[in-house]
Amino acid sequence: MLSRLFCTTFSHFLSRLKVYGFKEIKGSSGLLEFGNKNFVRGQPELLTEMHTKAVIERCRQGDKMIKAHYEAKEANDRFKDLRI
Repeated sequence: MLSRLFCTTFSHFLSRLKVYGFKEIKGSSGLLEFGNKNFVRGQPELLTEMHTKAVIERCRQGDKMIKAHYEAKEANDRFKDLRI
């Protein structure tokens, strides 16, 4: 089964779960149990919301860069107005 999920070891499988936002559910009678708010039986439309942490972080970084660009442009425009 793990080879079908492109995982060669159980620890690799666990790390892949975490990459996709699955979190371990504590107190599950000694079993390893993981959950994700976008992985719900009978609601396949939620699967489109599952992204890797790397993708989410790239989006956040992109938003920060865009914001910084516009802030720098506004500061530059204000500086031009102060010139004589």
